[in-house]
Amino acid sequence: MTIIDDDELKMSILSASADKEMLKILDLSMYSSKSVNDILRESDISYPTVYRKIKWLLDKELLVVDKINIARGEKIYHISKCSQNRCH
Repeated sequence: MTIIDDDELKMSILSASADKEMLKILDLSMYSSKSVNDILRESDISYPTVYRKIKWLLDKELLVVDKINIARGEKIYHISKCSQNRCH
């Protein structure tokens, strides 16, 4: 069992747990990296909401950027996965 002493981390985890979209994003990215497009395709969450929730989860270190792919046309896709030390 993991004991969390950081109060800010506790609040972040509780906030994410109370939000159905954040829980869905964390669930989808728990075991494998997912791009924003993957999350959009595999969920019923709107485009702006996915970006806003992923940004919040990244800021709180509940998600981490696993890799960045640069595709044709200079588009950058961030592929995120659930932070190992935060989600397991």
